[in-house]
Amino acid sequence: MYIHHPNEIPLHYRLQQGTPPHRSQGEEWGLRFAANEPIPPGSSIEIEIQLPNHCVHACGRVAWCDPCHPHYEVGVCFDDPQTRFMVRMMEQVCQIEGYRERMRRQNGRSLSREQAALEWIDHHAASFPSVTG
Repeated sequence: MYIHHPNEIPLHYRLQQGTPPHRSQGEEWGLRFAANEPIPPGSSIEIEIQLPNHCVHACGRVAWCDPCHPHYEVGVCFDDPQTRFMVRMMEQVCQIEGYRERMRRQNGRSLSREQAALEWIDHHAASFPSVTG
């Protein structure tokens, strides 16, 4: 299961030296994002996401990379359970911020972070993937 990172929230990445060990623990779980260039599967990668008042870093492994004109869809998996949990929590915040921005842009609704969180939770939290493995 790969959570699609919202395009409204910038994600930066850096390839790291070496190849991380692959420790399969059941279903792979990770993050999916758009990149301007292909990234070789198996590469070590560090992602950085700037959230309001907080910057999050996580290291993982590129599981797959598919062309999706005009960009590439990249799947990054996280073998460490603590990193998985942190990325999942971070992505919930990103999903809420993305929702808030879409409501402003598409509907002219200016929501506070709290209002956006309550609406997003009501509509999407039940279907948001859980961390497995």
